[in-house]
Formats: sequence, C-alpha cells, structure tokens
Amino acid sequence: MQILLIMLIVVLLAFSVLLLALAKQSPREKQTEDKEQEEYIRDYAETVRQTGGSMKKLEHWKVIAIYLIIYDMIAVNFSYFMALLVRFDFRYSSIPTDYFAAWRSFAPIYTIIILVVFGCMHLYNSVWRFASFHELIKITVATVITGVLHIVGITIFWERMPASYYLIGALLGKYKHAEVALPGGCDIGCRAIDQHIKGFRALGAEVKIEHGLIKTHAEHLRGSHIYMDVVSVGATINIMMAAVMAEGTTIIENSAKEPHVVDLANFLNSMGANIKGAGTDVIRIKGVSHLHGTEYAVIPDQIEAGTFMFAAAVTKGDVTVKNVIPKHLESITAKLLEIGCEVEEADDCIRVVASKPLQHTQVKTLPYPGFPTDMQPQITVALGLSKGTSIVTESIFENRFKYVDELTRMGANIKVEGNTAIIDGVSRYTGANISAPDLRAGAALVLAAMSAEGFSTVDDIRYIERGYEDFHLKLQGLGAQIELIETERDLRKFKLKIG
Repeated sequence: MQILLIMLIVVLLAFSVLLLALAKQSPREKQTEDKEQEEYIRDYAETVRQTGGSMKKLEHWKVIAIYLIIYDMIAVNFSYFMALLVRFDFRYSSIPTDYFAAWRSFAPIYTIIILVVFGCMHLYNSVWRFASFHELIKITVATVITGVLHIVGITIFWERMPASYYLIGALLGKYKHAEVALPGGCDIGCRAIDQHIKGFRALGAEVKIEHGLIKTHAEHLRGSHIYMDVVSVGATINIMMAAVMAEGTTIIENSAKEPHVVDLANFLNSMGANIKGAGTDVIRIKGVSHLHGTEYAVIPDQIEAGTFMFAAAVTKGDVTVKNVIPKHLESITAKLLEIGCEVEEADDCIRVVASKPLQHTQVKTLPYPGFPTDMQPQITVALGLSKGTSIVTESIFENRFKYVDELTRMGANIKVEGNTAIIDGVSRYTGANISAPDLRAGAALVLAAMSAEGFSTVDDIRYIERGYEDFHLKLQGLGAQIELIETERDLRKFKLKIG
C-alpha cells in the first residue's frame, strides 16, 4: 500500500511540474501582460467612476483562498459523491478504500469538474481580469494537490476503522453487494475474518479479497445452516445482518452470546425481522422481504461500566456506576469480589468499594459469559497492586500485553510469557510519562496514573477518546486530579494548580 501511495505522489508531482513548466513566462511576456492588466484596470476604474459606481480591488491572495475553498468543496466532495452514485448504481453499497481503487472510481468525473471549474474561472477572468492565465495554472496546481490529499485522507479514514467489516453484512443483506476495507483499529492482534467469509458463502455470496478490500456479491441470498468453528462476535453479527433479508431460514450454531449480539437481534426484530435464540448457542433467522423504521434504546456499555468499577479497586475508592445492567457485568463483579472488593447491586446500578488490601487471583479471558478481553488491561492494573502473585491469560487476542512495558515504567512487576502475564504485586505505582498503545490499555493506564505517586502524563489519548466519551470529566466528577492538556504551558498550569 505504501508503494502505491508513493507512486501516486510521484505521478502527481510530475503532473504539477508539467503544469508549472507550461505556466513559465519570459520577463518580456510577463511585462507585457502586467501592462495590459494595468491598462484594463485603469479603463475599468474610469468607466465605474463615470457611471457613479465604486470598484473594490480583490487581492490575489483572496482570490486564491476563495478558489481553493470552492474547488475543494465542489471538485473533490461532489465528484466523490457522484462517483459513488454512478459506479455503484445510485446506492452506497460499496466504499472504495484502496488508494488506486478510490482514484479509479471517480477520476473521470474528478477530471471533468477540474476542467469545468478551471474553465469557468478562466472565463470569469477574461471579463474581470483578476489574474493572468499563468497564475490560474499555478492556482490549479495547488488545488489539485489539495484534492488528492483530500482523497488520500478519506481512504486512510476508512482503512483505520476498527470494525469496518460490520458494514459488509448490512450492505450485502440490503444491496447484495459490498466492498469494504479490511479492519484496522487498535493493534491488539489479528482480527480473523474466516468465519465471516464462511457465513457469507453459505448464504450464497461470492467473496474475494483484493487490494485490501473484502468484496462480496450475491444474486440472491438464501438461508443456510452455518456452524461457527470458533465463537466470534463479529461473524455472528455480520451473518445475522446478511441473513435477515435472505430467502428461507438461517441457523447459526455455536453463535456468540454477548449482550450486544442480543441487543442487535432485538433491534432488528423491532424493525420487522424474525430472529430467535439470540443469547444462546443457536440463533434462528427467518428471512423477511423488507425492514421498517424504528425507535430503539441501545443497552449500556458494560466495558465502560467495568472500567469505572475497576477505577474504584485501583484507587481504593467508593464508586457507584448508574444506568447499567448488572447481569451483563457478572464476570467482572465476580473477579472484584475475589480480589477483596465489596460490590452492591441494584436494579440499574452497581457500587464498588475497595476498603481492604487487594488480593491476588487468576484470570483467563473468554467469550461471554466469561471474563471479557476488553477488561483484561484494567484487571491487570488492579492485580499489579495486589498482594501475592497473579496470573492473567489472554485467549482472544495475541498482542494484548503491549501496555505492560508502560506499566513497568510506573513500577509494576509483570513478566509476559506468550499469552500469559505473571504479576507480582507492588505496594504502589509511581508517576511517569507513558503512551496509550490502544483503547482499553489506554484507559487502564489512566487508572494506574490516578493511583500513582506523583505526576503522570498519558500520550496518544486519541485511542481513549474513541471509546470513552468525556472520560476525564467523568473521572474528575469522581474526585480524580486529571486534566486534558494540549501544550507544555497547560501542563505547567496543571501542576501549579494541584501543587
């Protein structure tokens, strides 16, 4: 992919150099053109004066700025939108994400609009004479570069989506065609898509992987009996969305039981789908001809709730988390009780009190209802402050202990062997400058920093912001001394404020 991008940039630069060469003027040509412009402006000013009007000089930099804005808004965005409609039969059934695939999709329309916009500006210039023909060429070079950077930005955005493959099931189910980038997101390990592909093919779709895209197409989707080789939340969700409008009945065996799988089934049922068995090993889906609109309240995020529950354990605090479903948090609650915390449950809230020293335990991440992999960094931070030796085994993702190096800088005593972390508890963490390697690890490191002695700074918080809304504000509400900073000056002010 990097090679293709470099090739694209080289071609673009060569094109720009060619245009600039065409725009090059000799001193005599420039002098003649400037003189003609001065005479034209003088004649125009005299005409305006005689008719009682006024003339405002439009400076070149303003012209360039206006041209850049209009060009980028019209030539790039409109051409991208039109290309999607023209190439994909007036429906958003595919999103070009490979650089050259994206360029290919709308290069013809993009080129036409470049010529139209440039032609209109030149025609306008021939009347109002605000810039020379050669200056317009130079402006066009700048705007073409702006456009290409805009295109590359769009493709990078789609490639970095952590769960881009969730679009496939929905698009395939409704439009029978989809092209979506392979998943990106946090670097915690391989996001296998073999079970997704197996399910789509069982429903009658053709699946190919080309140029970093998953391409699926089906004339008709037909229900099928699908056995999942491994429990996969993503594959279960994708197959459900694809099968909901397929002909006949689809049965998914060894399906994921996570709360959000059940929530998706309930949501689709509220739109007219016929899904039964969500939350069990076997899901049965009877295809329907169409879905209708609905209003639906999404369940609370059990991982965010679990993070605040472990915030109480790490800081030896007393935290009540409201608007939760305690049933979804049973595996988290069980481990908090094991390490010595007090947990009180109500209908829609949970209170965690850590008044006693934390105790060691053993944890293994498993599909629901087991302990969630997204809570592994948080419990590791807590166990790093417990008495004795704890063992944490990661069975879902193979690269989820990257944060351990950062935690070690804060004084933790953790040794990682393969997919297992051996943790010898310490009495306290100490402040340090650390970086968030991914979403959940970033949140866990913030918890460690709150309990640490001294100041800590956590960089690369874009990961945290992606998964936690107003995380620092909620922690401030719990009494944490935490601030979102952007400059060294902000950091100094924060240190002075808290002493």
